[in-house]
Amino acid sequence: MRSYAEKLIRSGTMEGPDGAVIPINSQISLSEGIFLEKIIRDIRPGVSVEVGVAFGVSSLFICGALKETGGTRHIAIDLGPIRKKENNELDRFGLGIHNLERCGYGSLLEVWESPSELALPDLLRRGQRVQFAFIDGWHSFDHTLVDFFYVNKMLDVGGVVAFHDAVHPNVRKVIRHVMTYPSYRLYGASEVEKPVFGTARKGLEKAVAYLLFVIRRLQPRRPNCVALMKIGEDERPWQWFADF
Repeated sequence: MRSYAEKLIRSGTMEGPDGAVIPINSQISLSEGIFLEKIIRDIRPGVSVEVGVAFGVSSLFICGALKETGGTRHIAIDLGPIRKKENNELDRFGLGIHNLERCGYGSLLEVWESPSELALPDLLRRGQRVQFAFIDGWHSFDHTLVDFFYVNKMLDVGGVVAFHDAVHPNVRKVIRHVMTYPSYRLYGASEVEKPVFGTARKGLEKAVAYLLFVIRRLQPRRPNCVALMKIGEDERPWQWFADF
């Protein structure tokens, strides 16, 4: 339900189960959500997997497009917790699940409250296959690479893996590494968003803020969501190496 996802992005808040207004963070932008929808509509996956759900904004775009194209399951992996230990209230991941269920996507969900480096190998061990993956978990180089390592083993040929926060140097380096694989090619990237000026400052502080805004606006900007398509089986020999 894109309208609800757009509302969350615009307001930066959500309504909890008890009606309380809760500030949210870690959400994707509208253009990134539209990009994820485009991928789903293009490749029409049956099963998708997402690492790093948080408040579920990206999941809303993915599940909405899955439901539209006949997809059957979205595997949602997040460290959690779903509920806070001290009062049993929904924590960030739990609120994300709540958002998805509120929009009617509960039947699509398979929820894993687990570190991705444990959940993904368990999925692989049971023989899970996926056709779309969205990696937006822990952004260290090793964690991002481990997430991709297992996704690659589960992703069908013709499937797509998308990386969020591709401007982060660690994530960008993983993408560069994967682009050296013979079995992957660039699928596409989200629209590059220009910064928008807005401040409550006045006088000299406002002038300085505007100057910094202009400088940022003129700087080259990279897309924050990059997707790669798997175009063949991963048949690299054991001694394969390509510099990146």
